[in-house]
Amino acid sequence: MNTYSNQTYDVNHTYNPDNPPTYATDGQSVFTLNGDNCPATFESCTFDGGTVHWGFKSTASLEANGCTPLVTNTVVFNNCTFKDGIERAYDQVRGGNVIFNNCKWVNTGVARKRVTNAFTDLSQMCDAGFKAGVWNVEFNYCQINDVLLGDYTIYDQIVRPKTRGISFNNCTNPNGGPIFVRGWYADATTIWSKNTSLSTNIHPEAATYAYFQYNIHFGDNRKNIPGEFVITPVEYSTVTNPFATQVTPPASHVSVASQA
Repeated sequence: MNTYSNQTYDVNHTYNPDNPPTYATDGQSVFTLNGDNCPATFESCTFDGGTVHWGFKSTASLEANGCTPLVTNTVVFNNCTFKDGIERAYDQVRGGNVIFNNCKWVNTGVARKRVTNAFTDLSQMCDAGFKAGVWNVEFNYCQINDVLLGDYTIYDQIVRPKTRGISFNNCTNPNGGPIFVRGWYADATTIWSKNTSLSTNIHPEAATYAYFQYNIHFGDNRKNIPGEFVITPVEYSTVTNPFATQVTPPASHVSVASQA
């Protein structure tokens, strides 16, 4: 388990565990978490994206064979702050089993506009984005304005599992009103909430197909990234509603007639 506690990461103090000896990121994020860095826990850390593209970046690395992706899996954030970023404060491509406890997102407006409508805002800008089949993400007692699910990535040039299993437990929008949940290639039936107001819009499959096809043909369609077209077994993981109440059925009662 890798643990990071009471740290502040910003444009002048970036960190990528897989980039010794400087451990600096590529300049596109202030912290880069790779699949081989997991499981990982973050305690009371601040990720100030400022005018960097992403604040916190979670992405896949490769196994020793140089071909098989190793996606981020089992990450916990406790009492952390995610701030600004040109496109988003937190960005995750692939992976799952991520828990945010008592975390907050801050958008000062220095880098991006705040999302105010889940139905009319089509931008890629957001507080937190999860794509390319991310699964099992829990927000517990968090403050966040908006989440974007399943927007296009270069990994979507093949058919992948949908982004799925996103839950909100006692969360609030620091700007008032509901938390805005927008989505493209995401499973709307596995977005769950408890004591949380959501405004949710997952685009129809036809619209998502058109959006993906346009990007595949005219957008970012690079094909030279190792592991790009590989789906690992863990990426097919099932998701479970954490708020579902399981009722144990009563024990069966069998009546046996006495025989003379």
